[in-house]
Amino acid sequence: MGKKPVKYCVVDAFTDSAFKGNPAAVCFLEDERDDEWLQGVAAEFNVSQTAYLTRITDPDSETRDASYSTTNPRFRLRWFTPVAEVNLCGHATLAASHFLFTSGLVNANKIEFLTRSGVLTAKRVPETKQRDSLNLETGEARDCFMIELDFPVIPLTEFDSAELPSISKVLNGASVIDLKKTATDGDLFVVLPSGKVVADLQPQSDDIQKCPGRGVIVTGLAPSGSGFDFVSRFFVPKMGIKEVDAFTDSAFKGNPAAVCLLEDEREDQWLQSVAAEFNISETCYLIRTTDPDSETRDSVPRFHLRWFTPVAEVKLCGHATLAAAHYLFTSGLVNANKIEFLTLSGVLTAKRAPETEQMDSFIELDFPVVPLTEVDSSEIPAISKALNGASVIDLKETTTDENLFVVLSSGKTVADLQPQIDEIRRCPGGGGVIVTGLAPSGSGFDFISRYFCPKWGINEDPVTGSVHCALAAYWSKKLGKCDFVAYQASPRGGILNLHLDENRQRVLLRGKAVTVMEAQVDAFADSASKGNLAAVCLLEEDRDDEWLQSVAAEFNLAATCYLTRIAEPEPEVRDSVPNPRFRLRWFNPLAEVKLCGHGSLAASHFLFNSGLFQSNNIEFLTLSGVLTAKRVPESKQADFLNSENGEAQRYFSIELDFPATPLTEFDSAEIPWISKALDGASMIDMKKTTTDRDLLVVLPSGKTVADLQPQFDEIIRWPGRGVIVTGIAPPGSGFDFFSRFFCPKSGINEVTYLVSLRLEVDAS
Repeated sequence: MGKKPVKYCVVDAFTDSAFKGNPAAVCFLEDERDDEWLQGVAAEFNVSQTAYLTRITDPDSETRDASYSTTNPRFRLRWFTPVAEVNLCGHATLAASHFLFTSGLVNANKIEFLTRSGVLTAKRVPETKQRDSLNLETGEARDCFMIELDFPVIPLTEFDSAELPSISKVLNGASVIDLKKTATDGDLFVVLPSGKVVADLQPQSDDIQKCPGRGVIVTGLAPSGSGFDFVSRFFVPKMGIKEVDAFTDSAFKGNPAAVCLLEDEREDQWLQSVAAEFNISETCYLIRTTDPDSETRDSVPRFHLRWFTPVAEVKLCGHATLAAAHYLFTSGLVNANKIEFLTLSGVLTAKRAPETEQMDSFIELDFPVVPLTEVDSSEIPAISKALNGASVIDLKETTTDENLFVVLSSGKTVADLQPQIDEIRRCPGGGGVIVTGLAPSGSGFDFISRYFCPKWGINEDPVTGSVHCALAAYWSKKLGKCDFVAYQASPRGGILNLHLDENRQRVLLRGKAVTVMEAQVDAFADSASKGNLAAVCLLEEDRDDEWLQSVAAEFNLAATCYLTRIAEPEPEVRDSVPNPRFRLRWFNPLAEVKLCGHGSLAASHFLFNSGLFQSNNIEFLTLSGVLTAKRVPESKQADFLNSENGEAQRYFSIELDFPATPLTEFDSAEIPWISKALDGASMIDMKKTTTDRDLLVVLPSGKTVADLQPQFDEIIRWPGRGVIVTGIAPPGSGFDFFSRFFCPKSGINEVTYLVSLRLEVDAS
């Protein structure tokens, strides 16, 4: 039997007026739920706190006159922000109490909550001076009441302002009268000259992120005659995420990694889902293990560090470690020149090396050597085929991730290699394929390498620090030296300076990094993303094509779309152009495209939800002409409450008006390899689109389409953009047809539509 539906409401706490105070979602649970579910729902509500109540006592034994010690109703109470569980929350406790007292779920004037901070109580206190209010549902008069919460005092400890000289800057130059720290969450407690200064404060959010503890409390005496004793505010930075290009000193080069600093542990599924959402070679997660207040420049801060590709966690990753170290060193989060990371590969260190006359500043990583083992030479023919017939000089395997280690005749052969990715996927071992060769004389490099790892969701990794822990050891024996300058010849390219410490069996990797993107997010969904991802960028002004393409390559999604608003028409002609207009362009990781449906849908969704205008229609000026998006209410859906502003709104669909794409006849005899490309599937019909010259192949059934395992190395031979496959959906499935779209030439093996579409065709 499934779990019972969850009762919930949104309550504004510390106010007697709707849409004031502090909102909290309150969920009444019939049974316990796992933490991942609780966090996912809190992320979905996206208010400052979501409170979960589970009854402990038997409601039949509760009376209004029950004594405190025996029969007060008791509930377990937990509080979650959009990104983490917290130990104590006042306004969400008040909201939970209000919900229980007014819902009829308790028949008492006092409630006990069992929480992470011990037993807390809420007491209903009648307000006799207030006029009676009328229950709008029953028409019965009822007494107004306040709720009194009994909470533990939070002690304050002294804090030397010399330890944080930037606090005045954080508070936009405000004069600091006193500075302390809470003993529980390590929040900074700052006293300002007056309550007015507190109210007028415009803090620097980026600098608050760097402060120790959870957040910053500011307070000051209230103005005389205001009716208040003091005024306060509490600033809590959101979870910071940066995208860093590693092993480069230029944006959009090297290897990108997303760096996420977490306050506490998260479930593996959540970590993997976020990494899949970023869809770049690595996403790394940091959790501080040392007390930042005790750190000095001579001490070593420690962080837990984990690395995830879009499909799996990995044991060792060089470029993401470099990215993480760069983030910590440049953000002000550490006050030291060395960091220790606790990882699946043991303790790794990152050291900041200062700039000298001989060398620019860089970060030095201390990694373990990755040993190599021999491989049966009978595997060489299959490897050579995967590498498009390249001559294999030597073949080994790493002992850690079972990467094949292939030595080719020269570095030029490595750089020019056009591998068969599908064949590499079939290669033995659980990892990828490292290829390497001696660099050309006079190139300034010792050796060249590339790394192909489709099993990890990355056809080719741009720059890979961890594989150089095997490369350094191999080439040290061949060249009789311990210091190397290596080049990884991916399309983005990257340079690594290496030193092999034979005695310690460690490799020092030296490189630079550049922060290219920064975001503040409230939360991520608690499960892997569905549908087709698109990045939507609203530009204030036009950017050159190179910049647009570089950003799209950095996002590495099926589509990145750019919106630029077209100026409002003059008043006398405004009625003739009533809809807001935007220029819209779409880019995949490799090129601009003329038409993109899911990118247009994503752009429309963003605009309709952004509050930039009130219209239900948008017009887009694109390379395919004027396209329109229309917001269509779904009246059959129930109204729901917007958890941010409390306003009721309806679900809606977005209807896109696109041009039909004509099809032309096509003789399958012209491409006899197409059946092989589709893994031997029987073809019912074949046509070609007139716009992007996509091949449209009809298969016997939708099930055949869904089960298809295509050969991308064969599909890439098609002279057009990609291959569409389709078939009639199974009876009773609720769909008319199934389809899939393969376009490896665009940098996307398969465009993933996991949403159902309702299509209407205007034949005229």
